[in-house]
Amino acid sequence: MRTVRIVVEGVLRGTGFKAHVYLLAKKLGLSGYIMDVDEGKELICIEGEERQISKFLENLRKGPPFTLINSIMVLESSESCSSSTFNVRYREF
Repeated sequence: MRTVRIVVEGVLRGTGFKAHVYLLAKKLGLSGYIMDVDEGKELICIEGEERQISKFLENLRKGPPFTLINSIMVLESSESCSSSTFNVRYREF
C-alpha cells in the first residue's frame, strides 16, 4: 500500500476537474480525497497499490477538457489519507 499527496496548480475551478479526479480514483479502486487548497490549487491524497497509483498519475496529467494544469507535485507520505473510500472534501469558510 502506497500513500501520496499531490498538489495540482492551474485553471481547475469550473472545469470538472474534481469530478474527473473522483471518477478516476473510483475506477482504479483508490481511497483518499481531493480538496481546495487555494484559488487554482487542489490537494489530492490517494492510497492504493503501486500500479493503480501510477495509472492515476498518468491519467491525471491529461485532465478533463478546459482544464489547464500548470504543475503537479507528487509527494510520498507516511501519513494515511484516513479514508476508506475516495471523496470530495470542501473547505468551510
